[in-house]
Amino acid sequence: MSNYEEFIIRFWKALIYACLLVTLIVIASAIESHATTASVFYLSKSGNDSNNCLSPTTACSSISGALAKAAPEATIQVTAETYTGTGDQVIYIGKDISLTGGWNEEFTNRIGQA
Repeated sequence: MSNYEEFIIRFWKALIYACLLVTLIVIASAIESHATTASVFYLSKSGNDSNNCLSPTTACSSISGALAKAAPEATIQVTAETYTGTGDQVIYIGKDISLTGGWNEEFTNRIGQA
């Protein structure tokens, strides 16, 4: 076998391995992103709805803001504060979400009832 033929074989093997590696990375990324869809979101009046709501320091400030980001089966932890809205329908929850209230500002203890 000539050097050229060996080069072509090595080239195609390397290309196939690279494609397999990229495929595995894409699959792992898809699995990771799916795992985070059913996560915990945080809601505090001191938060901001432009946050991602994924940690106590990046909490949302309204129930509707957290609901917009939460995927079905997520849990929204809510600080022990009074949340109000306007209009006839204050909030509509149209997906399978768990709301747990009464959390302190750090979300380490439940200090109130919900």
